[in-house]
Amino acid sequence: MVSTAMVHTVKGGLMDFLGHSEKDVTFPHTFYEIRHRLRLDASSESEVDVYAFGDREYWLCESKWWETQKVGVPVVMEFLELAEKLKDFEERKYFEGERPLVIKLWLFAYNGVNQAAEALLQQYAIYWSTREDLDALIKMVGLRKLPEFSGTV
Repeated sequence: MVSTAMVHTVKGGLMDFLGHSEKDVTFPHTFYEIRHRLRLDASSESEVDVYAFGDREYWLCESKWWETQKVGVPVVMEFLELAEKLKDFEERKYFEGERPLVIKLWLFAYNGVNQAAEALLQQYAIYWSTREDLDALIKMVGLRKLPEFSGTV
């Protein structure tokens, strides 16, 4: 659903809302590539939920549909490690120099994040959204409402 919202938001231009960002967020004019559940290397810890590229920007999105607990620092640290693995996956030279490619990270945390994780997200300028934030984004771009699940972690 995150990638579908990204594509529909791109078609609409400026994204006015992405939860917990101090400024408006813009997506690339066009995403040239969007992949789901992509492994950035051979390890089991290298899988990213959404990988997208467009206009010199890579977007990595992680989704934690945890209804009863908040996301903590370990998840954020793993997400930062995925950004480093992306540099190796695509070749580090493209992320250096005069016109480096940019990596943007977006974490979907159904039930939010704890205070320590939120501080880390702000420190590294990682976008993040809760279930309510994603519902509002989905409504804004005219997509079907997310289903209700019960009994999940």
